[in-house]
Amino acid sequence: MVVGSIEIRGTTVISAYESQSYADRFDADGWLSTGDLGYFDDDGYLFIVGRSDDVINRGGEKIYPLEIENFLAALEEVAMVVVVGEADDVFGQVPVAYVQPRDTAVLLTPDAAAALVSTLRAQLGSAFVKAHRPASVRLVHHLPANGTGKVRKGAVRSGEVIVDYEEAV
Repeated sequence: MVVGSIEIRGTTVISAYESQSYADRFDADGWLSTGDLGYFDDDGYLFIVGRSDDVINRGGEKIYPLEIENFLAALEEVAMVVVVGEADDVFGQVPVAYVQPRDTAVLLTPDAAAALVSTLRAQLGSAFVKAHRPASVRLVHHLPANGTGKVRKGAVRSGEVIVDYEEAV
């Protein structure tokens, strides 16, 4: 599988933005760089693995947060999740998972929160190689979302989220 930048063009695709701040999204032949990353499978289907500005570079290893997010979001204990890169002195960046539990009552006692993180750690350990596992899991009461329900990663990255419990994985 080779992951690459997704670019599109056609009669139904815009040819320019009003704002010049996005002018670099178009090449000389009219291709629009969407900012998404993906790959084609053997049958020609396109799979999106994330956004180019979300890719985490852990010591040269490319990590796509969407893979980790989709895995954690499928667990019954998880209501919402977002994975972001955080600066690291050794690896450059490491993935960090912010998890909003389905039952926020687990956040009321450290033992219950630790038990949830232990469960998540076990699930992550069976699904991902060590380099792709989050370096830390941060449990939160609430993740900021936009009008369509998507987590606002910028708000998470800038520290606008109150962390109720954190444990290194």
